[in-house]
Amino acid sequence: MRSVSSAGPIVPRSSSDPVPTPSPSCPSQTQTPCRASEATIPGPVKPQSDDIAAPLFPRGLTWVNTAPLRMDKQIRRTVLIDFWDFCRPSSVRTLPYLQAWHERYEQHGLRVISVHAPGYPPGADEEAVAAAVARLGLTHPVMLDTQHELWMEYGNQGWPARY
Repeated sequence: MRSVSSAGPIVPRSSSDPVPTPSPSCPSQTQTPCRASEATIPGPVKPQSDDIAAPLFPRGLTWVNTAPLRMDKQIRRTVLIDFWDFCRPSSVRTLPYLQAWHERYEQHGLRVISVHAPGYPPGADEEAVAAAVARLGLTHPVMLDTQHELWMEYGNQGWPARY
């Protein structure tokens, strides 16, 4: 028999696991384990959309396919930020989907912005990134974050990543 925890991977349950006992903070569950999704959490679970603020774009970064954009000017738009690196196959494989979303939903207010944050030295070359953007057929805005300034603002930890 297997048990599922929302906080981690599926793990086998053995007969040596402690006998579950009721937990006052999570009455529908037991003390081992209490899933956070079923715990009583004070206050609103989902923040209001007015409370969500994306970090501003650092000034002075290079942009491909557009003039420099400002996050504070993206009022009333849904913005999808995609961190990628053309040296990473997992990033490159997702780009056709992002491009399709851009083409399909831009007229409905979606702004797709790809942030090229290099993980290897070739990715820091602005000309190589511009050539990769052209070769990959990307027409949505692409920011070059060679010093990982925006990457750190988002607390990003890998490629590809979307916010």
